[in-house]
Amino acid sequence: MKNLKLILIGFLILPLFGCFSGTYTSKGGIDDYQLEAQWIRDGLPLEFEHELWYPQDGIETFLEPEVLKVGQYKEVDVFVEKVDIRPYNRLYTRFNKNKFRYYEKKSK
Repeated sequence: MKNLKLILIGFLILPLFGCFSGTYTSKGGIDDYQLEAQWIRDGLPLEFEHELWYPQDGIETFLEPEVLKVGQYKEVDVFVEKVDIRPYNRLYTRFNKNKFRYYEKKSK
């Protein structure tokens, strides 16, 4: 009976060690990170439908199905939230996996 308890406890604890002892891969890690285009890092606006949109000091997290590609500016894809309607409140460029920098029009 004592051996059965030890075996049962071992089977319950063993999966926990598997969760913590996995090897690190670069999937989603720093190796996959690509710097943003220089014009974005310099704070320059992007032009979309003849209006200027300025990068903000913030990012938002979206899954791929939550954004829609609406164009490209200087070889950088431009996205909106799928639930957003015209006129758009924000535009986005991909910052990293599931991370998007947002852009807003300057208020007048």
